Amino acid sequence: MIDNRKLNVILGIVSVIAIIVSLYLGSIINNNEKSRIYFHMEDVEDVNWIDSRDDISFKISNNKLYFKIGEDIIVDNKNVELNPMDGNITYNGVSGKLYLRSVSKGNIVIWYEKKEYHLSREVINK
Repeated sequence: MIDNRKLNVILGIVSVIAIIVSLYLGSIINNNEKSRIYFHMEDVEDVNWIDSRDDISFKISNNKLYFKIGEDIIVDNKNVELNPMDGNITYNGVSGKLYLRSVSKGNIVIWYEKKEYHLSREVINK
């Protein structure tokens, strides 16, 4: 009977230590994930991104944004900032309307006012 009590105390202490260690590791992983950079301005800048079917154009050059959908010019030469963690694009003080969702060498996905736009790098044949 005494041996079981000692074993229960030892297992209880080991369990508490395991819980503390797992909570500590969880917080480290969470903090690391919050500090991760997903988007780099260099990947998007100085490239004309287009979708010729829907007549969409998106370009960031010299920290200025140009964004056009059809005949509507959404942003024309406004100062722009990119949040590297969540892809939020802030232009002229407006935040939360335009997001960069995905970036690759030849394509980007932009989210603007509840709709996604898939754009490709403009290729100019010489």
